[in-house]
Amino acid sequence: MKKFLLILLLLLLPFSVARAYPGEKEGFGLLRWGMSVSDVKHLYHDAVPVKKINSDFADTVWVVTIPDAHGEMGIDSEVFAACYFSDNRLITIQLPIDGDTEDIDTIRSHQLSRMISLYGIPDIENEQGSTIWEGVVTSIYLSPSIVMKGNKSVFFITLLDMQSGIKNLRENKDKEALVREG
Repeated sequence: MKKFLLILLLLLLPFSVARAYPGEKEGFGLLRWGMSVSDVKHLYHDAVPVKKINSDFADTVWVVTIPDAHGEMGIDSEVFAACYFSDNRLITIQLPIDGDTEDIDTIRSHQLSRMISLYGIPDIENEQGSTIWEGVVTSIYLSPSIVMKGNKSVFFITLLDMQSGIKNLRENKDKEALVREG
């Protein structure tokens, strides 16, 4: 996950100061970048910590249920959100969208259409199926479909706090430089 986010940030870094997409937000639902774990738990009383996480990427991860997304990200229903925190600050939100394996590509296609109507044409679409809207404050990554066990599949909408992401990227580069010098 750390390498994935680092690659994603490297792709987004050149464009992060260039422009925002229409309707850019500073989070999702009532979640806002920089919120503490206690702020999120206060808003979403069903918050549950995730036991195993990649400690290089985030200190803690909490999952909350957002009862109605009110059309944000093209979602009109209840959605689970994985909230990633670094130094007790919300830095990433990940929304899983699942469905039957035979229907997942159709579900993702409809999701992409809804997101294009909200946020405009994506800045990046590649052969692997990744779709990215680059923002000044928030960047959105729509993953390709992933087949799970049984007859279920999933794809993810990942929102990244660009200010924290750029800061983390710079800190990682500084750490790498210290290791090389030391």
